Amino acid sequence: MLNYSEGTWAELTVKEATALWNELSGAEKDVILQLRAVRWDGYLASKTGRDGLVTRGLAIRYEGFNALSEHGLILLQALGKLEVLTR
Repeated sequence: MLNYSEGTWAELTVKEATALWNELSGAEKDVILQLRAVRWDGYLASKTGRDGLVTRGLAIRYEGFNALSEHGLILLQALGKLEVLTR
């Protein structure tokens, strides 16, 4: 995994984000895209993918609920995969 310090995640480039994305397994990619909204364990495509994202620091898990971490949000934003919902 690419190693970023807290201070440099906010400056993640598209090239760096693409390299990190390419390191993710297919299951991790499926789950990280699901986690653009908070999801219950039972609705995730892969628990193994979720566990990989948590280990990488890209997702968090609490009492059966799962969400992107700050780093996961930054990664998807850099890749243009984070949609902003408006009313």
